[in-house]
Amino acid sequence: MKNILYIFDTDPWPSPFDINVAYDVGFDVVVPFGGVKPDKSKSLVEDAMFSRGIDGSKKTKIF
Repeated sequence: MKNILYIFDTDPWPSPFDINVAYDVGFDVVVPFGGVKPDKSKSLVEDAMFSRGIDGSKKTKIF
């Protein structure tokens, strides 16, 4: 199972610096989201975690 990092940013687009560092430290997949409204972050986190099950959630990170 792959290590996935989701980047939720309130700015219009996530920083390329953050994306580069995520890959450099070993994440297999980096999924950046820009323009995330705070009231939508809960549902994004739930979708990211619950869709992977217990084992997958251990390899799913949110930034």
